[in-house]
Amino acid sequence: MDIQGSAAPYTVSLNDFSNTPIDVAGYTIALNSAIRDYNGLNFDTIQVEGLDGYKYYTGLIQLAQWTIDGLTRDELNYPGIGAAGTQFEVLTSVIVRVEMLLNVTTEEGISLSSISGDVANAVSEYINSRGVGDDVVLTEIIASVQNVTGVYDVEIVNHEENIIIADNELATIDPNDITVG
Repeated sequence: MDIQGSAAPYTVSLNDFSNTPIDVAGYTIALNSAIRDYNGLNFDTIQVEGLDGYKYYTGLIQLAQWTIDGLTRDELNYPGIGAAGTQFEVLTSVIVRVEMLLNVTTEEGISLSSISGDVANAVSEYINSRGVGDDVVLTEIIASVQNVTGVYDVEIVNHEENIIIADNELATIDPNDITVG
């Protein structure tokens, strides 16, 4: 413990890493003392009051929320566009990982190994280009794969129906989740 100052207010630094309790009872408001965190976790120290004062947003979500609600400390850049009396909350979409197992028949003289990368790319491009809330339509995947040179026929083995995606969900697929056989 390090105490600086010969009269109130004192500055008390507690840099004791021994995990032993330190008695700070003598440093009271009556002595014009206060114990403060030096922002050891590097959080924003600006007090936020109101609707979402307890939430901590960063990045694009933060900017979108400021654009809608407005920001009182920067009304020039964020005047707010939301209707008065309406509450808005900007959320990220829920990611739905899709897996595909395809049975591909090639044209005569074409090996499956020579086109499997192109087939996987066609599936990946279709699914990863879908927007938030867009269903994954199996006939569209089949059409994309049949556009690959050398493909004669394709069957989706692990799905019998379209993959329904809710309004707050986004379908994605990783190349490792595509099996071409």
